Amino acid sequence: ASRGSLADAQVEAAKAVRNAIPSIARAAEIIAGCLSSGGKLAYAAAGSSGLMALADALELPGTFGIQRDRIAILIAGGDEAFKTLAGGPEDDTEEASTRSEE
Repeated sequence: ASRGSLADAQVEAAKAVRNAIPSIARAAEIIAGCLSSGGKLAYAAAGSSGLMALADALELPGTFGIQRDRIAILIAGGDEAFKTLAGGPEDDTEEASTRSEE
C-alpha cells in the first residue's frame, strides 16, 4: 500500500470515530452509571487489541480511582496469549462464553 492510501485510511478512521461520538458519549455515561452503582467494567479483546485493552485498564485505578478488583480483562487465550499473540483463541466462542460468565 502506498503512503497515500495509509493516510487516507487514517482519515477515514477518524471520520468514523467523529460520527460515532454521540454513541461513544452515551456508552461512557452508561459505564459511569454502572461504576457509580458498584458495578464492574469488563474489557474483552484478542491479539494486539488485547494489549491496548490491558494498557487502558491498567490506567483506570490511578487516573479515575476505580478499584482494580472492579476491572475485568478478558483476553482470548488467557494471560498466555500475551506471550505469543496467537490468533486461534480469538475465534473460540466457547472459551469467550465461559470467561465472560466468571
